[in-house]
Amino acid sequence: RYEVILAEIGDRPAGLATYYPTYSTFKGRPALFLDNLFVEDWARGQQVGRALMAEVCRVALARGCCRIDLNVLRDNPAREFYETVGMEPSKEHPYQIYADAMRRLIEEG
Repeated sequence: RYEVILAEIGDRPAGLATYYPTYSTFKGRPALFLDNLFVEDWARGQQVGRALMAEVCRVALARGCCRIDLNVLRDNPAREFYETVGMEPSKEHPYQIYADAMRRLIEEG
C-alpha cells in the first residue's frame, strides 16, 4: 500500500506527502516510511509542510506506529525543516520521528 495526503490552499494543490507502512523488527511494532514531502514553491512559508507532516504523524499514531522513517540527501536544504518538526538523525535511517515528537507536532497545530 502506498498512500498520499494532498494539501490545498483554496482550490490550488499546494503540496503532498506520500508514505507506506513498514515494520521495526527492533521495536516489534509497525512504522511508516515517508517517501516524499513536497510543497510547491509558491506555497512555501505558509505552514503546508508542517501541516502535512502533522497529518502523517496522526496516521502513524492511529496505526500504533513507533516511528516514521525518512531518507534525505545530505545536501538537501529541507533537512533543517525536518529537524524543526522533531525529526532526528539515526543509525538506521538518516531521519526518524518518534511518538513523543509526533504528539508535540500535532498539538502545535
